[in-house]
Amino acid sequence: GCPEIDSDGDGLPDKADKTLRQILKKVEKEQILSTLKQTNGNKKKASEILDMDYKTFLTKLKEYAGEE
Repeated sequence: GCPEIDSDGDGLPDKADKTLRQILKKVEKEQILSTLKQTNGNKKKASEILDMDYKTFLTKLKEYAGEE
């Protein structure tokens, strides 16, 4: 067969990379949404709990909310 392609040189084939990225994104989404639920929708508090920049938190929240 053909050798696996590793375009970013991290030792993982790009296929595995994509899967890893998808897994991390899924976990991040779950954390953001569950923390938001914990804080009763308080975005500022949720971003602080997750130790995330508020603007980054809002960007990611908007991205994940659009996926529902």
